[in-house]
Order: sequence, then C-alpha cells, then structure tokens
Amino acid sequence: MPDRSFLDWPFFEPRHRALSHELDAWAARPPFAGRRVASMYVGGGTPSLFSADAIGRVLAAADRAFGV
Repeated sequence: MPDRSFLDWPFFEPRHRALSHELDAWAARPPFAGRRVASMYVGGGTPSLFSADAIGRVLAAADRAFGV
C-alpha cells in the first residue's frame, strides 16, 4: 500500500457522485421515504477538500432526495 501522508485532490473529487447516489438510495426506502430533512451538517476535514461545485452538487442531491 502506498504511503499517503497527505490526501490529494483527485482522490476526493469523484466522491460527490457516490454521495449523491447514496442519498437517492436512502430516500427511496423506509423509514426515510417521503421524509423531509430540516437541516444538514457538513463538517470535518473531508468537506474542505471538496470543490465548491462538488459540495453544491451534494447539497442539490440532498434537496432532490429529501426536500432540504
């Protein structure tokens, strides 16, 4: 396994697509189907490595899935 003493940009950028698909999957099954989200927390170290566009896409996916 290569030494990853730092996390480089290309490693994180495709993750927003996976997060969007996961939100859709959770929104389609009980007990989450038909529910709305009142608030979202985006924090920690990983979100700061996403581009503003990637964060916007994840938030848009959450809005489509849960009507944020």
